[in-house]
Amino acid sequence: DYLRQQLQVRAWQGELTEGVDVTEDEVEAFYRVNDDAYQSDPRVVARQIVVDDRDQADRLRARALDGEAFADLAAEASLERAEQGGAVGGDEPQPVGRPAFPSAVADAVFARSTPGVTPVVESAGRFYLVQVEEIVPAQPRPLDEVRDEVREDALAAKQQATLDARIEELVREADVSVPEGSELSIDDPVVATVGDAEIHASELARATYTNPQIQQALSPQTASLISQFFKPSILEQLVDRELAVQGAERLDATFFGGDALIAQSALDWVARDAEADELSLIHISEPTRLRR
Repeated sequence: DYLRQQLQVRAWQGELTEGVDVTEDEVEAFYRVNDDAYQSDPRVVARQIVVDDRDQADRLRARALDGEAFADLAAEASLERAEQGGAVGGDEPQPVGRPAFPSAVADAVFARSTPGVTPVVESAGRFYLVQVEEIVPAQPRPLDEVRDEVREDALAAKQQATLDARIEELVREADVSVPEGSELSIDDPVVATVGDAEIHASELARATYTNPQIQQALSPQTASLISQFFKPSILEQLVDRELAVQGAERLDATFFGGDALIAQSALDWVARDAEADELSLIHISEPTRLRR
């Protein structure tokens, strides 16, 4: 019965979204406001030393920190790429991603936010020491490189928006009644108003009790906790989302998809040029100064 119902839902969704498509202009617009989702992986320019003795690795690290040239140390002692001075990626260091290193070594390398020498890391019985010479941050990949991926995502967003709109329409049209004498009642008050949009208690309940974490914690003992602490927080999230959706209409960009995607895309769009200076970081470290 469950599988039959799922197949029916999929068939209904397929019928509803049949014919929904995206234009090239919409693909470009979707990429423009979601380019953070299509970034290259961060890379590093680095040299490494690989030895099979921990004490030797520690001594080499101390020498590197004292100022000896890392390439000379690699040529002297490394079991790998000694002739290249430990260069990773070629005869001279070239930008490389995580796959260029064993997993544990990559964790240490990409944990660095500035150039420098990593701690000694053991992997598969060998000991690695890496000098990160340059950090190449993630960058948006060109649209021509990711056009097919963007088109699929844009189409999925547009199809989801079509489904959401139809479901909202069905909810509005639904005729719900309670049998006479029942202990149940229908009461769906407005719990928040954002501009002309109303958020009803049913929407808040749906957002609350479909939350996977809350579903796992449901019990008579947690009922009051959920109502007193989680519901107000989730209502605030719904208000913030609606504010972002309405604000998106005023921005010089095209957004489409479900409300959640539009809200997040709009927030990312207005924050795309934001930078943190030292004064901002000081303020963030003092919670009493934070303001919505």
